[in-house]
Amino acid sequence: CEAATEHVAKLAELCGCADDMALYERHFAFLLDSITQPEGGAISSLYQQQAFDVLMRTASSVAGPHLARVLQVFFEHAKVDSDPDARLRMMALLESVLANDQCARHATPFARQLITVLIVPNTVWKAGRVAATIRKVTIACLYTLLRAERVDEETLYVTAPQLLPILKTNLDDYDASTRQ
Repeated sequence: CEAATEHVAKLAELCGCADDMALYERHFAFLLDSITQPEGGAISSLYQQQAFDVLMRTASSVAGPHLARVLQVFFEHAKVDSDPDARLRMMALLESVLANDQCARHATPFARQLITVLIVPNTVWKAGRVAATIRKVTIACLYTLLRAERVDEETLYVTAPQLLPILKTNLDDYDASTRQ
């Protein structure tokens, strides 16, 4: 990982960029397009999933202007009918992306869709450890959105009838960490 970071810094220098973030900012759209399918957010191979994860963890601070395209990947791969392990990875990555203030600034227009398409369905109680972990990570995504004040008042009012009963159900969850 350290060698890869050094190579990116060298590329940034060769391209005349001030630093690696400037390099990512210049080429983010191209990198995202090369990882995902052009017609949507589908990622077909494990290599592409890993590349997307690395891109988002490394360059989420410059992803904000491309958030509509980035979220397509999450909407595609964190659906309830997706593989549970893949969903868990994607929801954890989403929480990491939303935790980046520079990226989160662009999240408000997508808050309603995030809540209705990803957060509500992934917070519904299902039995099992993986399901419990997905619920915890999904609630962390909601908490991150709310803490950063990226959910406007109208979105809260519109999504509350769906969200509040599910959150109340999670208060009864035997796993105390969900209630925290």
